Amino acid sequence: MDGTVNRQPACNRSDAGFSLIELVTSLSVLSILIGAFGATWLTGADERSLHAAAREVTSVMRLARMKATATGAEHRVAFDIGTDTYRIEKGDKMFGSDVWFPATEWIPLDQRIDMYKVTAFKDDRVTFNVNGTVEGVNGAVYLKNVKDRKVRARVMSATGNIKIQEEKEW
Repeated sequence: MDGTVNRQPACNRSDAGFSLIELVTSLSVLSILIGAFGATWLTGADERSLHAAAREVTSVMRLARMKATATGAEHRVAFDIGTDTYRIEKGDKMFGSDVWFPATEWIPLDQRIDMYKVTAFKDDRVTFNVNGTVEGVNGAVYLKNVKDRKVRARVMSATGNIKIQEEKEW
């Protein structure tokens, strides 16, 4: 020992932690922030589910188009608006198939989404030829959420191009 004394500063009782008032204030501010952002996030959930369902429908139609061009056999997507479900079916020919085989099981949409209309497709089915085009005329699958916001997945027959559109774009 060299004779120096190691002194630590005295700890006051007020420096030992947070006061009750500081904790209550912090928790109050935190709960207000959570409430504000939580409400915003919840109101957007229905909107996000509608767009997710539209992306799901367009993706399955694009998959059917790719399968048709890759396998040399027609593929189609069948829609059941009564149960809000869809499935991919494979035809027995390159064009004008007589027999269709299920390629997938019926797949349900999110329960908050209503598939309320399918237009221009024969028997609520969009058929993709082996060259990637659609049999028949342009058509669309119409979806809406619980807040009655609407989108459609539109298919152009000449090109087989598939596009999501908001109601205001129709």
